[in-house]
Amino acid sequence: MPGTYLNLFGAVHQTIRHGAPYPVLAAELLEQLTLLELPAASIADFSAS
Repeated sequence: MPGTYLNLFGAVHQTIRHGAPYPVLAAELLEQLTLLELPAASIADFSAS
């Protein structure tokens, strides 16, 4: 399943508007965004590094 920003932004919205926990470090968030930008075939290569 291809990644989308919808779930990511939904979780951030819940944190900002409703104080819901979002236990992801800034570095982990940047890694998630990087993965979302990669073509599907590149994800396996990225996780191996």
